[in-house]
Amino acid sequence: MTTRPFEPTSPAQHAAATAGEPPEPEEFAGGWWSIPVPMPGGHIPYNLCYTVRDETGGVHLIDPGWPMTGHLDELERGLAHMGADLASIRTITATHLHTDHLGGAGDLRAATGAQVVLHREEDRAVREMAGRRPAHAASDAIDRWEVPADRRLELDLHADERVDRPEADTVVDDGDLLPIPGRSIRVVHTPGHTTGHICLRDEDAGVLFTGDLLLPTIHPGIGLGAPGTTNPLADYLRSLQRVAAFDDDEAAPGHEYRFHGIAARAATTAEHHLRRSREVHAVLQRDRAHSVWEVASELTWSAGWANLNGFFLMSALAQTAMHIDFVRTDAGAAALA
Repeated sequence: MTTRPFEPTSPAQHAAATAGEPPEPEEFAGGWWSIPVPMPGGHIPYNLCYTVRDETGGVHLIDPGWPMTGHLDELERGLAHMGADLASIRTITATHLHTDHLGGAGDLRAATGAQVVLHREEDRAVREMAGRRPAHAASDAIDRWEVPADRRLELDLHADERVDRPEADTVVDDGDLLPIPGRSIRVVHTPGHTTGHICLRDEDAGVLFTGDLLLPTIHPGIGLGAPGTTNPLADYLRSLQRVAAFDDDEAAPGHEYRFHGIAARAATTAEHHLRRSREVHAVLQRDRAHSVWEVASELTWSAGWANLNGFFLMSALAQTAMHIDFVRTDAGAAALA
């Protein structure tokens, strides 16, 4: 099968992303609008919230963004471009539970009465994780990783951080249509980044909203939600294979810019993660059985192992643990063969 080459489909969004600046709100694909919503920290300056009208005039949002000061004002300014306001909003769907996607839904629901929509597994995770960090930050994981005593404190501080996320009013499953009158927006369950991550496919417009499953230049982290019963990397690779079938669609991601070439980008993203798996496999093959800490210390990190601390160290250890588990499974062995 011939795949489309990867190419940006919004020159304005591509130019803004290259410059590290938010683009202007933009209409595309027969009535959809993208609205940039600022994020704190500067590493990723904004997410892309997507909005569309239904046949009755109601407005529906995908990934409303981070609940910073002025968040609702920012959304209202974006909605004005399509002749709408906050009072027009009927549903708020989040592709997954991370704060830059779901976080703003709580205040928005309180202000508008709109319903929050999540995949069933993601809503379960929100309820399970209520008031605490994801499971990879918990002390029992830190014990399993055999983190040295002098490095535990910085990780335990993250384990104690409190995080609040709105629970769903409506849960959806794979194959369901979103409750948007006159629109066929189908749920595609794509676990890996989180257990209940979803993509959303506008079947008539030929657009796939990819959340954080697939981004133009960023390689998303994996297993960054509540724990599941399967290996997140194996889930993620299967999800990439699944969305590759929608190669004719335009991808509308959670960050950066829209693009064509879903299958090509999925292949590049899968290879990025498999390179790490091969590196982990090589460490395990040449040496005795290692702890997660010891394996992680022998891997290559863009910032350098010695420079990782706090959240970034915790993330590195969680990713290493996931890759160790993956390479020891039949799926991992087949992928690395």
